[in-house]
Amino acid sequence: MLDVHPPHSPTHTWKDFFIHVGTICVGLLIAVGLEQTIEVVHHHSERTEAR
Repeated sequence: MLDVHPPHSPTHTWKDFFIHVGTICVGLLIAVGLEQTIEVVHHHSERTEAR
């Protein structure tokens, strides 16, 4: 049986939509930045170990 629940908040506006999309983009940029930082540190330690 399918339960359909009414929304808890009023209808979302375009402003709410763009805030939500912006928040997701900022989170992705932070995640990619942290990943790249870890890769740089890892490559630096490998390069130092190879020398």
